[in-house]
Amino acid sequence: MKISDKDISTFYRELRLPENSVDHILALGEAERKAPARGLPWRAIAASIVILFSILGGVYLLQKPSLESQVASAVLKNHFKQSAPTIYSPDFSIIEAALPQFDFAFAPTQVGMLSNWTVLGGA
Repeated sequence: MKISDKDISTFYRELRLPENSVDHILALGEAERKAPARGLPWRAIAASIVILFSILGGVYLLQKPSLESQVASAVLKNHFKQSAPTIYSPDFSIIEAALPQFDFAFAPTQVGMLSNWTVLGGA
């Protein structure tokens, strides 16, 4: 038996949902369309946090001076102050007062402590 296009068309036209099912499906679609957005999905929030920390970290790394920059800055400051490069004093408290940028206390070396040491490359 050969099936014609008309037979197929008639078969599918007769396959219909009941009206109450159609109304229910349409109502679900309307409710979904009217529902407010539930906010950003967690992936978007996580991506935003990662981007924020990347930007802040980049700014921090760009602003943090290197050791070479810090040393050069200290040398230039002392040069512009025209301060003496060497401080001579018989008292360590005078040296500490002249060099306030150090965060340690100066103390005299113990006698004999460096007696077996040799300076290499010093002038």
